[in-house]
Amino acid sequence: MIDGLKQEEIAALLNISHNNVRTIYHRARKKVIDTVNAIA
Repeated sequence: MIDGLKQEEIAALLNISHNNVRTIYHRARKKVIDTVNAIA
């Protein structure tokens, strides 16, 4: 347990981080697909 943080705050932080990771992943994946399509 992290001192000074409530479970709700931790859950919110983890959720934000998870959403950011997913967004970055999907953007990167789309960029790769677009690049492959441009080359093909």
